[in-house]
Amino acid sequence: MLDPASVFYYYHWKRYPGWAVLAAITLNVLALATLFRLGAYLARRSPRPLVRSLMHAAFLVAVLFALNSIRLQLDSLLVSSLLQRLGRAGLVVLLLLLGVVAVYLLRRFPLRRLSRFAQTLVLILSPLVLFNFAQGFWLTLQYASMLSDKPTASMLPPKSPNRARVLWLIFDEMDERIAFPEGAPRVSLPELERLRAESVYATNAYPPAGETLLSMPAYITGRLVSKAKQLRPDELELRFTDSDERVFWSKYPNVFSRARSLGYNTALVGWFHPYCRLLSESLTTCSWQTGMAVTDDEKLTVVQNMLFQLRTLVLSLPFWKRVESTQQLDDLLFRNRARRNFKASFIARHQAIRAEALKTITRPELELTMIHLAVPHPPGIYNRRTGRFSTEPESSYLDNLALTDKTFGELRRTLEDARLWDSTTIVVTSDHWLRFDTLKSLAHWRSPEDQALVGLNSHRVPFILKLAGHTEGFRYDSTFNTVVTHDLILALLRGELNNPQQIVRWLDEHKSK
Repeated sequence: MLDPASVFYYYHWKRYPGWAVLAAITLNVLALATLFRLGAYLARRSPRPLVRSLMHAAFLVAVLFALNSIRLQLDSLLVSSLLQRLGRAGLVVLLLLLGVVAVYLLRRFPLRRLSRFAQTLVLILSPLVLFNFAQGFWLTLQYASMLSDKPTASMLPPKSPNRARVLWLIFDEMDERIAFPEGAPRVSLPELERLRAESVYATNAYPPAGETLLSMPAYITGRLVSKAKQLRPDELELRFTDSDERVFWSKYPNVFSRARSLGYNTALVGWFHPYCRLLSESLTTCSWQTGMAVTDDEKLTVVQNMLFQLRTLVLSLPFWKRVESTQQLDDLLFRNRARRNFKASFIARHQAIRAEALKTITRPELELTMIHLAVPHPPGIYNRRTGRFSTEPESSYLDNLALTDKTFGELRRTLEDARLWDSTTIVVTSDHWLRFDTLKSLAHWRSPEDQALVGLNSHRVPFILKLAGHTEGFRYDSTFNTVVTHDLILALLRGELNNPQQIVRWLDEHKSK
């Protein structure tokens, strides 16, 4: 409620969750307040000193738990951050000092006195409850008006019949080493292998960043991004690697605005970023799907949101996740159903992106089209053995790679049927590699195949360029960052690159960017 911009940034106006989440938070606060009030009433009526002492202790623990929850919101106070700054020995010393302070306070002051101090602190902070409710209501109302997609730019008159046409495909989280290993393939990718055989393909291409939040703005602006902050549902603040300057993504020149200045019509179909709120002024047509959320709470009712929030509250207790029995109970009550709902939602998003992509790429008047697809990004939503979508835990990243290959095959056949394949330059790459550190702890990380891939990923991504009218295959082994794709595409649109040899020379000249 204090900083919802980073969450609402990813929501689509058709599935706005604000009111249900706000109502659930309000009801949960009131319910917990009632519970605490009942506990205090029972403690005061009890004639046993031990009961009153236990209730004072419980109140202290509750306050400490609340303060710890505040600590979890500050990146600099997370255990991982402290461990990085202080080292293991320093962190142990800090914990020992905190333990000594706690023992001193318990020995120096009676439990009841410490409880009274905590009560005074809570009373001082209590007006923040009304402030938070009012702020949550205001921000929910304010952000609701920022979630609508903005009007796109007008259609430019057609250029000459021999105009360049570029289709830029970005498959999310596609890892070069796993998709195209040097030895025997882990999964069959016939469509993409066929494309590599008739294209310039790189074996040592590195993406702009290790996450979509940074990589996609880098691709579209042509500059490496070191930090991105969601200011509002319709704005992302960027800081570039080579500068301390902060810029608004929606206002900064990009590959689409530059293409339109050359007289080309532009299109974008994607997911995760709200492209149609940020870049609509540079796009002739635009479509996007919401960013992947663990809870998919836009579909939850008020009561379901209340239960999920309480579950999150319990799971944030220190050491709770380390207790195996609680994990099993959580799986039984929440995660099995949540996994299926999560995967079903991901399937729906992929199908929506695919359908819009197949429709967009057949429009010959759109000369630069970017398709940012959600696969092979986990969770696994496909069964390559049956050729069908699946919400079962056995579906893996390798299954998603097979779905990626199938999807590309559908895009190719659609272009061939429309007689646009030979006249279209195809660029295939990814925004980042397969990340195990951030994904292995999620509820859907259950496939034995996924576990077997740990350690086999790389920081490299595929880069394949099939030049219009050419079918020669060239392997490119030099190291470069795929952020240069921005400049490469503009060079293609200007007609500066007309054969694969020129592409290779261009990469040699620009690989140090």
